[in-house]
Amino acid sequence: MPRPQARFRRLRRWARLLVLQNGALCDELARLESKWLRARTERRFLLTRLLQHRAPRWRVA
Repeated sequence: MPRPQARFRRLRRWARLLVLQNGALCDELARLESKWLRARTERRFLLTRLLQHRAPRWRVA
């Protein structure tokens, strides 16, 4: 069994790595959410434009 100090250092290093990994995952999630929101907004805009273009144009005679 490892000495208590060595075990503590190993656990502290492991915890630090988990914190860094969690931060990286949070950053990646924020980036993907931003990308998804931009795509959703653009899709809605394009759909609105398409529906306006395809709307029947009534002529007043």
